[in-house]
Amino acid sequence: MLGALAIATSFILIALGELSVPSGLAGVLLSSTPMFVAFLAPFLDRSAEVNRVQALGFAVRLVGVALVVGLQAVSSAGQLLGALAILGAVASGAISSFVVKLQYRDKGVPPTTTTLFSLGVGAVLVAPVAAVTASPGVPGARAVIAVIVLGLASTAVTFLLYYQLIIEVGEERAAIGNYLTPIFALFYSVILLGEPLTIAAVAGLALIIVGAEITLRGDSAKRGGRKAKAHECRPHPPFH
Repeated sequence: MLGALAIATSFILIALGELSVPSGLAGVLLSSTPMFVAFLAPFLDRSAEVNRVQALGFAVRLVGVALVVGLQAVSSAGQLLGALAILGAVASGAISSFVVKLQYRDKGVPPTTTTLFSLGVGAVLVAPVAAVTASPGVPGARAVIAVIVLGLASTAVTFLLYYQLIIEVGEERAAIGNYLTPIFALFYSVILLGEPLTIAAVAGLALIIVGAEITLRGDSAKRGGRKAKAHECRPHPPFH
């Protein structure tokens, strides 16, 4: 299930969607994972439900993401379908985070093991689709190197760190990292591509940081409330 949701379904839908969706809009959509986690929490894990402060933090960060990457309108049916495909990938990834928490977190499974089997199962599931749709040409050396780097750094290491975060802080806090994607994208575009740094982008970065702080404060308040409630309900030992 984890390999199907986090790897096979997500990567196929993202690759399909980005064939037609502008990069700016794709960045906004891919950064919406925390929203899906918050929406799915009441159905899959009541302990991960967000309060009003956390919801405000999500909204502020989403506006910041939009300013960083730039909103681009969907201008065709193909782009609309591509945007829906990316949202489907985000939803699939959000569900997979609950699978990790509920099935692996409390059973002592190391993140390395979770990563190995999820990527392995995902590769097996995608292999038939890849074989049918593969290009007849032989890829060049640069393409092969690019795939290896992306597979090791952007996928294997990323999922390893993500699963470790889910174990340590929960899926709702781990998902906050998705809002950092536009920040790194902006940094790389300025440093590597020489693109200009706009006022809107700087304002967006500020909103992302402020929104993350609001969300974390709301999460801390929620955790504090849980501890206080647990303390109130804890029965005293005899003759205490």
